[in-house]
Amino acid sequence: MADGDLNKALKYAFKVYKTTLPLMKEHRIPITPDNYAIWYQYAEGHNKELNDAIANHIGTGKPFTLDDNKKLVDSFARAATTEIQENHSKALGKIQSEMKLLVQTLVDKVQGMQAGANSFSGTLAECQDSLTKKTDIETIDHLISTLIDHTQRIEQDNTSICNDLNDMSKEVDILQEDLQQLILDDPNPDSQKSAFQQHIETLYSNYQKNQQIFSLLIVDIDHFKKFNETYSHKVGDKVLAFLGTLLKRGVKNQDIVVRYGAVNFAIMLPTTDYEGAMSAANRLCEKVGQKRLTMGGEFKKSLGNISISIGLVLINAQDSIESLVSRAESSLQLAKTLGRNQAVGEQQLDTPN
Repeated sequence: MADGDLNKALKYAFKVYKTTLPLMKEHRIPITPDNYAIWYQYAEGHNKELNDAIANHIGTGKPFTLDDNKKLVDSFARAATTEIQENHSKALGKIQSEMKLLVQTLVDKVQGMQAGANSFSGTLAECQDSLTKKTDIETIDHLISTLIDHTQRIEQDNTSICNDLNDMSKEVDILQEDLQQLILDDPNPDSQKSAFQQHIETLYSNYQKNQQIFSLLIVDIDHFKKFNETYSHKVGDKVLAFLGTLLKRGVKNQDIVVRYGAVNFAIMLPTTDYEGAMSAANRLCEKVGQKRLTMGGEFKKSLGNISISIGLVLINAQDSIESLVSRAESSLQLAKTLGRNQAVGEQQLDTPN
């Protein structure tokens, strides 16, 4: 395939990719290769039989269950999965190339600003030298014009680089938020477990290789079973999604929030020590406790407040992933035993109550 044809194919694959993810997010479809193949085809709109099947299901107002997804995959996706994955991989490679180009452009701009600053310094030195000599009005007027011109150039360069950085930051934030929300909203327990396992293994490997510490928090909604029984599981699912977003916004960008089991969340804090993790956990407890939940449209119904319990641990040299998680769960259990609505760290496990 010629380079021009390949670029067209990559652009097309990326265009469909940007439509596919929001659709899967909207209908709460687990992001697996097979499911992605189905919804990629749906976003393309070329497979009438598939599009009719999905449109008819959407028309019922019912959610897509795991069994519904499997039937779609069995009927439509198997033959196309390899091609879709290849296109997706190429699209991601294209994104990587474009990101490299963007970064290089920004580097060039920064270097250009540095060159401009050096030039400006030279201009100032020349002006300073001229002003020590006997000068006339025309000379001073020329110096002022020169300074104004160079100052405006510096300001324009600064404005340009700031705008570029702001635009890139917004794009990255949007993508990160969408992908994170897809993970948080994923109703598939296997996907949730996979996301948690992937992140915890990466952090654990970094610790083993580079001694880069991290802390683990496990979060539980207090009395959530009673909440579900009172307001329905559908409302409970919305509360879980709301809490996931709230937790994500309550930690730093580098921190990781994923679903952990059916009604829990795990938060991983890279390069954060025990004291820092405890401070973060206490802030989250306070932040969640301040929120008052409501449901309904114009005539809202109050659901009251929710609170969370958190167990937290810090990685140590003797830890396996299993022992780390076990201590975090024990810390969470102690938080519940002590009355809930609080964060308890592993250092309290050996402290007499």
